[in-house]
Amino acid sequence: MAIGENIKNILLTGTSGFLGGHIKSHLNGQSSRWRIFVIANQEEFESFEEKFVNQRFDVVIHSGFSIDFQTSKSMDAYKNIENTRRVLKFAEERGSSYAIFLSAAGTLGVSKNDQVRNEDHFGKTDPDFIDYLNTQYIQDKIACQKIVDDLSFPAVTLYLTTVYGPSMDANVMGGLKGICGINPVVVYPPGGSSFLDLRDFLNALDLILLKEPTGGMILSSGNILFSGLYQAVLDFYKLRRKKIMIPIPQQAKVIFDQNCISRFSFLKNTAVLKTSFGYKYYSAYKAQKLINWSPRYTINDSLKEILTHSTSPS
Repeated sequence: MAIGENIKNILLTGTSGFLGGHIKSHLNGQSSRWRIFVIANQEEFESFEEKFVNQRFDVVIHSGFSIDFQTSKSMDAYKNIENTRRVLKFAEERGSSYAIFLSAAGTLGVSKNDQVRNEDHFGKTDPDFIDYLNTQYIQDKIACQKIVDDLSFPAVTLYLTTVYGPSMDANVMGGLKGICGINPVVVYPPGGSSFLDLRDFLNALDLILLKEPTGGMILSSGNILFSGLYQAVLDFYKLRRKKIMIPIPQQAKVIFDQNCISRFSFLKNTAVLKTSFGYKYYSAYKAQKLINWSPRYTINDSLKEILTHSTSPS
């Protein structure tokens, strides 16, 4: 058998982003198994068919997606949908036999209480959080799922919760460090969220590429109250005893209701902020059964991984 005969070609999108970049580095470290071809960003999406016209692919991983949580459609409103349609159709034409679509757990909605949601909640949400489900980003993910469902070859959709890892979104990092500002009082929202350690995700990705499951599955390392997340950040910086934690009352949620938004024009992404009063709790039970995967990392592990490069909260 010739050297390299068993190496498979992967077409990977979105490598200029946080998650796509980590996927690229991870798979490049397995050069005896995978040969990676990338569509890094929107500019490369414009001409990738010409670039790879003579290339065959075995697997396509679609990670490239513009994030916009506004409820109104922008000029590029349909870029995500069109890019998804084009890249999956092209991969099919170039011989791909398996697709991995990275979606968002947000497409499964948000709960008013601490109900844990699963894959059966796709496209549904508690009425209090319908604004979030109607944001451009979530609606684009929902629309793209129809494209994935209509593929003529096997595919899996991964409903990802918030991924914690080195070089993660600057807004999230800023928010975590902001908890440790000079103000002695830390005000935290009453809800909770789900997180996914990058290392858990990459471990799941290896298993998915090996087992090639189909359908949809949630990937989550765990669920945590925002109070617990804030306490974990304070613990990391050894500031817990120097801060007073006070919950934001549920009644404050009215600020983010549609009829009040116009009075608070300085607020951005109000639909997203409003979800902090609810629970984005998700179950990874299906993934654990289908691919024999179990998350290994706690929220403290994840925070240590992303905050160690910044010994100061400033």
